[in-house]
Amino acid sequence: MDNRQGNVIDTAKQHLLTVGQILGKQDLARETAARIDAKVAQVRKVTDGRPEKALVVLHNNGAFTAYGVRSRYGFIFDTLGVKPASDDMQAGLHGQPISNEFIYQAAPDILYVIDRTAVMERRAALDRETLDNPLLRQTKAWKNGQVVFVDPQTWYLCTASVTCLERVADEVVKGYQR
Repeated sequence: MDNRQGNVIDTAKQHLLTVGQILGKQDLARETAARIDAKVAQVRKVTDGRPEKALVVLHNNGAFTAYGVRSRYGFIFDTLGVKPASDDMQAGLHGQPISNEFIYQAAPDILYVIDRTAVMERRAALDRETLDNPLLRQTKAWKNGQVVFVDPQTWYLCTASVTCLERVADEVVKGYQR
């Protein structure tokens, strides 16, 4: 699912309500949809009015792609209220190939790192030690300890489920905590 239409959360809730109707569990589906709305509101209380700008990057075998407002992770920006560190991003499901220089120039206050390699090749997930390089060390995110190594299974494989949306929302909030 991507966010080119700006509706990942709404689409997930509609799918949930449809499944609830099919299974005769409409009340449970409505309660769960309300839980998603409450989670979004909870995150918005954290992000609203905050000056921090964030970059969402996916790591794949040493290469990075970045995701902006019109990408599969766009709901982080337009629905959860995170300000993007770069407005110069292509729309699309697979992200925009970037370099460490791009990350440095974008100067994110928060850097969310999704490690695709850990998921697809069953390797240990990246951490500060394995991602460390001179350009990244110069970013505000790195200096302030606001590099969030998110759960790669959740972010890469199952973003549109209720449980995964809640996990993503919780990890977004981590970027604002010191």
